[in-house]
Amino acid sequence: MVWTNERDVHDQSHPSASQNFQTGSRTISLKIKSATGLKKSSRLSRDPKTFVQIKIDGQTYATHVSQRTTNPVWDEEFIILLQGQGWSTEFYLRQDKSISNGNLIAQCHLTDTQFEALLYSRDGPNPAPQRLDLNTVNTGTNTVKLEITVTQLLVSSPRMYFLEKIHEHSQFDLSQITAPPAQSSNDLNASNVNVSASVLGVMSSISQLKPIIDRLATVHPYVNLAWQILTAIHNSTEAQRQRDERVIALVTSMQAAIRWLVSLDPLTKIELLETSFTELFDLCCRCGIFIQWYCSRFIRDIMSNVEERIQTLENSFHDSIKNFSMALKIQTVIATANIDQANKNDKANELIQKHLPYESATWDPTLTCLKGTREDILQEIFTWVDHNREKNVFWLAGLAGSGKSTIAHTVASALSSTNRLGGCFFFARHQSKRNEANLVMSTVAHGISAFAESVRDSLVTIINRNSNVAKGPLRRQFLDLVVEPLKSYSGKDPIVIVFDALDECATPAMREDLLTILAHDSAQLPPNVLLFITARPERDIEEAFSLTSKCHRCAINLDSSTNIEDITIYVKHHLAKIASAKGIKGEWPSELRRTEFVRRSTGLFIWAATACEFVRRSFSPEKALDRLVSEELPTSATAAIDSLYATALQAVEGWQDEDFIPAYQVVVGTIISLKNPLPSSIIEQLLGPELNGVSVNRVVSSLGCVLSGSEDLPIRVLHPSFSEYLTSESRCKNPDTYIDVSQNHGRLSHSSLSLMNASLKYNICGFSHPSQSTLESQLNITDIPGHLRYACHFWAEHVVRAGGDDDLQAQVYKFLLTHGLHWMEVMSLIGLAGHIRSSLHVVRIWAQDSRNADLERLAYDLERFSQTFSNVMSDFPLHLYVSALPFAPLGTFVHQEAFVKDRVNTIKVLSGSDQRWPRCFQILEGHEGYVRCVAFSPKGMLASGGDDATVRIWNLLDGTSYLELIGHKHPVTSVAFSSNGNKVITGSIDKMAFIWDSASGECLASLKDHRLPITSVAFTQDRTRAITGSMDRTIRVWDATFGSQSTSPIDTRQTEISCIAVSSRSNLVASGSFDGILEPMVHPSPRDTEARVTSVAFSHDENTVTSAYRDGCVNIWSVSTGEKLKSIKVSSRTITSVEFTHDDSVITVGCNDNTISLWDVHTGKMVIGSPIEGHSGPVSAVALSADGSVIASGSHDSKIRLWEYLECVKSPPSWQVEGHKNEITVIAFNSDKSLVASGDKSGSVCVWRCSNGELLHNIPDIHRGSVMTLAFSVEGDMLLSGGEDTIVACWSLKKKELSWTSKEAELAHERAVSASAFNHKGTKVATGGRDRYIFLWDTDTGGLSVDEPLENENGYWIEHLAFSADDTELLSIDSHANKAYWDVDTGVLVEEEGSVGDFNEYLDDSNKFDLDEIGWVIEKSSSRQIFWVPPDHRGKVWAASDETFVIGNKYGVVTIIDISQAFL
Repeated sequence: MVWTNERDVHDQSHPSASQNFQTGSRTISLKIKSATGLKKSSRLSRDPKTFVQIKIDGQTYATHVSQRTTNPVWDEEFIILLQGQGWSTEFYLRQDKSISNGNLIAQCHLTDTQFEALLYSRDGPNPAPQRLDLNTVNTGTNTVKLEITVTQLLVSSPRMYFLEKIHEHSQFDLSQITAPPAQSSNDLNASNVNVSASVLGVMSSISQLKPIIDRLATVHPYVNLAWQILTAIHNSTEAQRQRDERVIALVTSMQAAIRWLVSLDPLTKIELLETSFTELFDLCCRCGIFIQWYCSRFIRDIMSNVEERIQTLENSFHDSIKNFSMALKIQTVIATANIDQANKNDKANELIQKHLPYESATWDPTLTCLKGTREDILQEIFTWVDHNREKNVFWLAGLAGSGKSTIAHTVASALSSTNRLGGCFFFARHQSKRNEANLVMSTVAHGISAFAESVRDSLVTIINRNSNVAKGPLRRQFLDLVVEPLKSYSGKDPIVIVFDALDECATPAMREDLLTILAHDSAQLPPNVLLFITARPERDIEEAFSLTSKCHRCAINLDSSTNIEDITIYVKHHLAKIASAKGIKGEWPSELRRTEFVRRSTGLFIWAATACEFVRRSFSPEKALDRLVSEELPTSATAAIDSLYATALQAVEGWQDEDFIPAYQVVVGTIISLKNPLPSSIIEQLLGPELNGVSVNRVVSSLGCVLSGSEDLPIRVLHPSFSEYLTSESRCKNPDTYIDVSQNHGRLSHSSLSLMNASLKYNICGFSHPSQSTLESQLNITDIPGHLRYACHFWAEHVVRAGGDDDLQAQVYKFLLTHGLHWMEVMSLIGLAGHIRSSLHVVRIWAQDSRNADLERLAYDLERFSQTFSNVMSDFPLHLYVSALPFAPLGTFVHQEAFVKDRVNTIKVLSGSDQRWPRCFQILEGHEGYVRCVAFSPKGMLASGGDDATVRIWNLLDGTSYLELIGHKHPVTSVAFSSNGNKVITGSIDKMAFIWDSASGECLASLKDHRLPITSVAFTQDRTRAITGSMDRTIRVWDATFGSQSTSPIDTRQTEISCIAVSSRSNLVASGSFDGILEPMVHPSPRDTEARVTSVAFSHDENTVTSAYRDGCVNIWSVSTGEKLKSIKVSSRTITSVEFTHDDSVITVGCNDNTISLWDVHTGKMVIGSPIEGHSGPVSAVALSADGSVIASGSHDSKIRLWEYLECVKSPPSWQVEGHKNEITVIAFNSDKSLVASGDKSGSVCVWRCSNGELLHNIPDIHRGSVMTLAFSVEGDMLLSGGEDTIVACWSLKKKELSWTSKEAELAHERAVSASAFNHKGTKVATGGRDRYIFLWDTDTGGLSVDEPLENENGYWIEHLAFSADDTELLSIDSHANKAYWDVDTGVLVEEEGSVGDFNEYLDDSNKFDLDEIGWVIEKSSSRQIFWVPPDHRGKVWAASDETFVIGNKYGVVTIIDISQAFL
């Protein structure tokens, strides 16, 4: 509010003084403050949202709408010009402004006299408030009070005209945050309005600008002065009566600019806009100064350049706002780009998190070197970082406890602070996932992804190209996840990746690949990418790094003076802290005692650190130090650390207590044996009764110098050397302190099993529905406690390390039998579904070694169960019970004995169940077109080549293809691995052969000299040579490293070479040709048949060679004599592939008849009674895994099937004893859904009882070819079938005989019968066909009930038929969903676009369920997944009722599923 000065007021004694003004008008300030006495809204019984409407002197004003309350506060001011007398004032309190003018709540009317009585005028800012009584609309009572303030504004008349003009053009809508439009003087309206109000408006805007000005004043000192000038505008403008309209427009522009700045207040912090804000504000200040100058002069004294100055200011406003707008647009673009970049970053990080598993194995800032120590080594390391590019690997070698890890933490910390740390992995022997190599590369990839945006983008591209990249071999991961992304980094500064404690990565055998990568493949990194590695100098590590010239080796010399000086500094520092903390006076310890203390460390930092901690924790530090110094000087570093640990353990109080030793054994033994460190609270819950009430914290606190952790923090051994000491009988001489690892694993096994037996149950997280996924239920999943998570994760690993005692085996058997599925449920919930199979596998091998057949069989069943249903259990754990358990084979432990109590709210498979696990346990899909060749590597990888010209490398653990080799232009005909699995060779119809790196996919050599397609490839056993056979009649031998021919081509004198084989020991080569000649290169060519040789293979003992032929024969030959030992007639079709099993007793044969078969070498007979079926196309290749447990087969159906060898040599599993033998083509229910009929491709029909899956009728060979349609009579005693052979057949199920067929009918279908239906009375039947005709038949005679067929004139074939409820009409629906209605008696088309009959029964009988392509049965109404069907049970044909779901598959199996108890 702006008040006038006293000298400007003629008379302030009474409001009527305003009438002395020349205009006879007055200006008032009306402030609506608040209201009381309101009630809740009767309509919704809640507080109202209200506003006040004022009508005064023909003008209408309204406050804003308040929040919901019965005591609203508005505190809103209106400046009102009142003219003359006789006007009235009306106050309306209204609700809900969105409804027209709002619902009226209360009102009040005042005359001009009554209103003038409210006026209060004084020279001050706080007029007294007035309360008005409002009459409520409904009751008429004065319960609502409206608090207002009315003040008359006093202004001086000489300034009236100018101020009135300002008021007229000072209105500005603050809700519009846009640049103010330019105004000209011609647009101004010269009507008289209240002048004082406009001044108040301007000053109000200036008041709002003050917070911004205060902020900007710190940057621009003149702002405070300018502010004072602006506040003087009111006084300046009041003194000037004559206004120039250009000045008025200028004031208006200034006010609009100020209000615009106020509205953009949040943007003043943006650096890009700060200058624009300042410039515009400066312009407002200059404009204010001009107006002050202008208003202080008489018109006659105004200089001639006023117009020019006004024009300059107006132009400046225009340009300034234009520039501001441009800056604002630029800022918007920048902000939008930043948002887009942030979204891109979020998506990239989400993708990386999803596909790259990560382990927190990073550096710790609290574990860095003490200042002043290790300076020489650190100087050497950072000199190497900054200057050495010839050797990109730095290996810091040192004994256990020499301080390597502390240096690694220091290096990582320093590199991180200078943005040169690319990533790191700190190994830890006693932490799962940090003591193995599986997660190393994906964890490092996370680190480098955060290093630079280009690296992250490259990583995203790689993941999008192959989402399974983290599942490939370690070398492939290194090249894809580390090398390739870092190549995209354009910076020149060094990037260092840190690997600490490499020796703690598993065993030498398990870290072999990682060592090869770090020592040799690291040369493929960009020149500025370096590897810093710390490790003990163990033999395998020494050998790996000694073979490369790229490694800088630095060994920590324990006896060096710098090392001893560093330990001295460390000891002096920590003993001083101890002395200060313990209040030890004087010089302690003496320099002599400190020197002796340091001497006993033998240069080991871990000794110094542990000894200092031992002294610190002792009651008497002086005595503790004296005790250590009094020990004999150790003879070696190992002796020093052993002596220290022995002393530290002896000093623990409690050894005399008979209860302490067993407590120590349990607690310390558990801590050392745990696969992951756990807090004491979880350890106590895990061990339970095994602790006998012992406090874990109490034992841990007594060993604080070697253990760390608490009730909430994981308890860890401070250094691996302590665990090594305790678990070595030769080093730890005291039987009380020695830890038997096997015994402790046994204890953890028993505890874990007991805990899981007590805790696990069906639906442990309380899901509301089985199809609730793990992603939807994260809150529930967090309820699984930590000790149970640990037990579920690691029980199997503890079991196999505990030995094979009978009691533990019995516990494991009972647990798996009772809670095996419950355990799988929890593992799926906590994201460890992929760990289930490996856990069961190690238990099965453990049981096998222990000769426990029952446990082995149970573990095998569960392993196959988890493998078969892995997809469904990982996402929907409860479908273990709902979907997986019902489909478990009938002959397995899982189905027969386990989990009976959990079979609730689930489906029941009544027919079509397997008797045992399928021989095929996995199907690999990815090739487009035929799969022509397959080969196993010694490391368990599988390679395949196909017509799509690609070679794929597969991970058999999860069935994913992690590598695709692209280079051939035509189908790949042959593939083979080298004997160590590091290389793979491929041959193609394109006459090319390539040698590839099997881990990276890099093409190592191209073999180009063949003139015709290559048919077969192989490596020699020593891996030095590659061999190729071609249709150009030559065999070529190549240098496997450089790709050059090592000998002249071998002219075999044969026709085109069709196949070759190399023996596993002596590098003998056998070849087969298109003319039937087999040539082991040491003998004359035997010819036994004119048929083409399709495949050859040596036995592993090299005594025999087998050959397969196009005429279906397999021959076995003696390598030494060339004599044919055996001839086996396998099939009448082409044999495509042969291979010996590992004991050379069986030959595996792939055939063009879609089968695989196994043949006994000695008897020449098939090992089992029939070939192995599964492929839907010719089998083109077979291969056996290195351990002989898996057969892989590739086929023209584009699939690769993996078969379990042990299952293949058993009698074939069967789904059903009787029924169909060919693919099911049609399924139909009877009217009450108690029966279901099925037809197959061979023309057979079966009828089944839905309640129990019983086969009631088996009617073979009704039709020649496929059965296309089936229909029951309403009574269920008749069955109609229509076939591909155009025949209609009607069967009496009651009499079990054929009633009639259309075979002899004069008029019948000319093409396949595709639809059929009985009428309700059972007297007529309708059939529709692919010939687009409909026939009506008499049920009893088989004659036509309508002489002429009904023709679907639009030309489409008939898909569905149905009779109306009264049997008078027939509905037909064709293949394009066109409907037609026919008169049953006459056959006349009744109506094409609407039914005159009742077909609701037919229309309502549509399926309530759907079966999607991945096997989920879905309830249509809710889109909810009800249950999942395994692949072998799925088919193209299925039908469902409310209680039964029936599926027919390609093997002729009809699976009838009771869904009445399913969780619908």
